[in-house]
Amino acid sequence: MPVLTVFHGEERWFAAKAVAVVREKFLEGAEDPAEIVDGPRSATDSEGVPLARALEEARTVPMFAGRRVVFYRAHQPEKKEPGLLSGFAASESSFVRMVYSAPSLGKAAENALTKAGAVVGHARKLFDKPYPGQPPFNTPLNKWFCERVREQGRHIDLRTAHLLTEQIGNDLMALESHLERILITVGSKPELSEDDVRNAFAGGRDYDGFAFGEAVYERDARAAFRVCRSAFTEGLTDRKGRRTTVESAVAARLLWSIRFRLTDVYAARTLLDRGASPDEAAKGMTTGSPIARLRAVGLASAFRREALLGHFALLEKAESDLHQSIPAATVIEGLIPRLIGVDAHG
Repeated sequence: MPVLTVFHGEERWFAAKAVAVVREKFLEGAEDPAEIVDGPRSATDSEGVPLARALEEARTVPMFAGRRVVFYRAHQPEKKEPGLLSGFAASESSFVRMVYSAPSLGKAAENALTKAGAVVGHARKLFDKPYPGQPPFNTPLNKWFCERVREQGRHIDLRTAHLLTEQIGNDLMALESHLERILITVGSKPELSEDDVRNAFAGGRDYDGFAFGEAVYERDARAAFRVCRSAFTEGLTDRKGRRTTVESAVAARLLWSIRFRLTDVYAARTLLDRGASPDEAAKGMTTGSPIARLRAVGLASAFRREALLGHFALLEKAESDLHQSIPAATVIEGLIPRLIGVDAHG
């Protein structure tokens, strides 16, 4: 297995999938989660870890330490990063493997990394339009979603999958989140129907707020701001299909989505801190489907328990600000960087 795996492109899901595959093969059954390290999001970002430092820490193996998998997410990669990565890819290590994700790489950088021994993949958006002469639901995107459902031990046909992808769009991470939501709703039902999709999705777009909490705990500020601004301009739809554009109701729904995800992530973090393995932590949680629990454990690995406690305090402060007549959109948009920038591993 190569020391370095690189994914570049708009679709984040492929890099996350690569992390899972590398972890499973390299750790050979060990249950340690991958270490998630975020690079700087801007020139003034003091929270992000520069790639040079991350690579140096990856090369440094503490005494008696086991194997490690590091997932480095570059948000604004510097010109020198391909050179640093090539040196790392050409090195020999029995103790660490890294997955590197970036929005884009030049062809020269891709060729250099491949020559150095890295596996390089282009994380392109899946084609969401049918080929000429094919029905509208017969698309690579819908086929991908059907396969993800099958991997969860369920079945959904292309027509039914199209109901969801047509609304959400070509965003695999968002579709994965909505699949989680559908599975929570249907329980152990093996066949997902059109009614199951409609009931779980309530006819709305990802602006119903469910994706908001997911974006926050993915530490994806761009997605969080996009969902937030769309919610306040277009309104939200509840589980019964009722739409509201009342700012106080929209803000309450967005805060709920954060608290919903935070509660699960905090529960997972607590179990991990008590010495539970990731699998034990997922089994020890009392709410959510198996996929939802595993998702919470994965997100919890990026945060310290003290930071998550601080998130609860930030939510209480936001709720207090809403009662003091501060504009709702101002409160929620001001909350996003504070949650995403609160102390996280790396």
